[in-house]
Amino acid sequence: MTESSTSSTGPIVLGTYRLDPSKSRVRYSGKHMFGMGTVHATFTVEGGELRVCEPLATSSVIVTVDAASFSSNSARRDKDVRSASLLDVAT
Repeated sequence: MTESSTSSTGPIVLGTYRLDPSKSRVRYSGKHMFGMGTVHATFTVEGGELRVCEPLATSSVIVTVDAASFSSNSARRDKDVRSASLLDVAT
């Protein structure tokens, strides 16, 4: 990385950063089973880290999510997704 590399908030600092689970979540969007609309959902983050490397394209994010926290604002869908046929959160 060169000293002139910056982000919108300042210089990019190489290193490994831990994610704060209380301030983080994973948002998911995908096509509905019948392709007629988009489903938006979230997962709670249990932990993770961001590795900022040089070159930036080799940077990575590792996140652990709680599968049982799947939430799409549809109780029926949430139950179906958490079931044994999809995420199988019981096991």
